[in-house]
Amino acid sequence: MAHSLNNYRSQGVSFHNYYSNGEREIIHASAKRNQKSYTWCLEPYYDIAYVLNAHDWHYVALVSDRILLIIFT
Repeated sequence: MAHSLNNYRSQGVSFHNYYSNGEREIIHASAKRNQKSYTWCLEPYYDIAYVLNAHDWHYVALVSDRILLIIFT
């Protein structure tokens, strides 16, 4: 199990299955592996936390339309 986690860590976040939808654009993505050990268990527990920074173009267009409507009325 540790071998596969080390391989994952060296690869980082992959976008080979990512399909853009036109509303959001992923600017940056990172992954962090956390390890938690307990006194009652010999094996450590692992989890992987993802951080995605996305730009939401849909809300920008929605807000800008409202602002233009307010300015011109």
